[in-house]
Amino acid sequence: MPAPDTSTSDRAGVSIQAYARITGVLILISIVFGTFGEAYAPSKLIVTGDAAATARNILDSPLLFRAGFAAYLVEAVCDVTLALLFYLLLRPVNRDLALLSAFLGIVATVTYAFAECF
Repeated sequence: MPAPDTSTSDRAGVSIQAYARITGVLILISIVFGTFGEAYAPSKLIVTGDAAATARNILDSPLLFRAGFAAYLVEAVCDVTLALLFYLLLRPVNRDLALLSAFLGIVATVTYAFAECF
């Protein structure tokens, strides 16, 4: 088994610290936009058990509806990018587990997007 790569930069010359900082910023962005798109906007629009009231709320607040959807899209893009960044950060430790982590991150995002359709 080869020894893990302990260098502080990848093949393109980008430092692991830079990847870590970008990852941290994307996690914060994902938290903020996810909270808005998945918690705040739906709580203001959806009336449990009353589809007509929900439709009225959406028609009365089209900007909130669109902003909630846009926030979810920003979160989804961040999640896909985070899967790549976690792969790049974890690759020096164990390439196979890093690849599994990236794959599961993408699968989780796709599964959640599919569930949001319904």
